[in-house]
Amino acid sequence: FITFPVPPIVDKERLLIDLGGIVFPTPANKGAFAPNEQSDLTHLATAIHHRLAGFITNDQAMLTAAPALKK
Repeated sequence: FITFPVPPIVDKERLLIDLGGIVFPTPANKGAFAPNEQSDLTHLATAIHHRLAGFITNDQAMLTAAPALKK
């Protein structure tokens, strides 16, 4: 499989904050995500950073947020 590098730290952190508010919008998070959430957001940020056509997941939070992420 082809792999893509994680975005540079500045881009990654910005994307994690933006995406985290969409995918995991609970007030308790406020940017402090559980390790699994952090990992999921990093994968999503990597796909967006590299302008990939899609992202395959079975994570319910991401699937629920899919319409908002598509916009």
